[in-house]
Amino acid sequence: MSMQAYRRPFLFFLAFLAGAGVMTLEMAGARALSPYFGSSNYVWANVIGALMASLALGYYIGGRVADRTPRLSLLLILLGSAGVGAGVASPLLAPVAALCVPQGIIAEHSFRINLFGSLLATLIFLVPPVFVLGMVPPFLVRLLARSREESGSAAGAVNAFGAVGSIAGTFFPTLVLIPAAGPRPALALAGGALAVAAGAGAWAFGQGRRRTLVWLFVLPPVLGLLVSGRAVHPGEETLLETESPYQYVRVYEKEGKRFLTLNEGRDQYHSLMIEGKVLTEGNYYDYLNLVPLHFDPAHRERLRVCVVGLAAGIYSRQIHAFFDPLYRVEIDGAEIDPGVLEAARLHFGLAGPLNRNLEAAPMDGRMLLATSRGGYDLIAVDAYSRQLYIPFHLVTKEFFALCRTRLAPGGMTAVNVCDFSGRSPALEAIRNTMAEVFGAVYVLRLPGTMNFLVYARKGKAPATAGQVLAGLEHPALASHPEAEALKERIRWSIHYRTRHEPEAGARVLTDDCAPLERLLDASFRDVRRRIEIE
Repeated sequence: MSMQAYRRPFLFFLAFLAGAGVMTLEMAGARALSPYFGSSNYVWANVIGALMASLALGYYIGGRVADRTPRLSLLLILLGSAGVGAGVASPLLAPVAALCVPQGIIAEHSFRINLFGSLLATLIFLVPPVFVLGMVPPFLVRLLARSREESGSAAGAVNAFGAVGSIAGTFFPTLVLIPAAGPRPALALAGGALAVAAGAGAWAFGQGRRRTLVWLFVLPPVLGLLVSGRAVHPGEETLLETESPYQYVRVYEKEGKRFLTLNEGRDQYHSLMIEGKVLTEGNYYDYLNLVPLHFDPAHRERLRVCVVGLAAGIYSRQIHAFFDPLYRVEIDGAEIDPGVLEAARLHFGLAGPLNRNLEAAPMDGRMLLATSRGGYDLIAVDAYSRQLYIPFHLVTKEFFALCRTRLAPGGMTAVNVCDFSGRSPALEAIRNTMAEVFGAVYVLRLPGTMNFLVYARKGKAPATAGQVLAGLEHPALASHPEAEALKERIRWSIHYRTRHEPEAGARVLTDDCAPLERLLDASFRDVRRRIEIE
């Protein structure tokens, strides 16, 4: 059988490969941007929108070029060029993205950096190869249609094989390539597959110099694969750097402090541990210990806690350290990312004696509450998917109603909200939503941070400031070496809490409508305007 007999199946394979290439570039490209710009809806909108626009343009121009020059050799050059583009993106995307994020950038300016930086990187590195891949399907239809009557069948077959390739390009990189090798090697491998296919086609169906020329397309992806395996943040301070099923995870040490960061390239973190200490020098974790002080040890033998957003288990360590002498502490912790839990076990002692009564589950916090037996004295919600953004389903009316059913009588729900102002629309919406369920909430701005503690109690009002301060003097708590530092922070902060009841006409977040990112971004813009005016 002559090689020409294999020409038609080969063209269908190219349709599959083009579809897989587009989705691999999208999935791996977005993940490669995450360490620098996060993975908010805005970043994904930039990636998806820009690539869809490049595909549309590629379809249109590809059709016109195919009508004028319907040659397989030109199609193979296009395919190889897309492979080169992916291969070049693999090593260069990270350093260019890093240049878009100035050192020491403050959170108030992060929205603009994330929005425009991710768009710029997408336009430079992802749009060109996807545009070229968009030119492939019209070429394939033109080459496969042996007559006008067959054009519909050819288009249907090309679209079908392309769709199957898109499915493979969505699941295989997400489930296999990215967790095993990382997003940048996944880009290089995708480029290599495209280049090898172009080279194989040139060898089988081409002539003379074209065979050699097209095989040169393989070189950039190979070089990209060799270079792209390097760490995003190299250096002795980095203890761990990995791609989990959900995100980029890094653990590093600096000046005696150990940090866990997820996705961000800025000087922000999700967990902080200081060597030899339980407290974190005034970070918001320390102030969350105010909530257990509302309970009276004389009337409660145990303290059953659920932590939604466990991360490295810093708050769990503090509860064990300060309140184990007062109660029999039992903690259930939900952390959706198993990669984070593994990092916490290796570098933060999550499974060690300082978290001795902790059951850590790799699952969504709302799912943990829905399937738990309840009876919690405290549900602490400290979950952030992109540093500043709380997952919307953890602050809706339905979620707080679930929390209420899982609390023991007199139990409390506390939410850590990162925001810039006590009057911001996001904080007000969360506060009012929680008040709709519990009847009233207390809000406390945590000193020296952008964090607000929003909490409410089931069936009764929270303890008075005097009762909380009296709890600080319990002998078992006072005996802890860091008790005085904790007392200093709680004494100062408790007097600044404010009480809020449901407001008629105010926004209530629901599972059907919770535009949390948009509300918080409005707060970013307001703060930025005030900074610029000053």
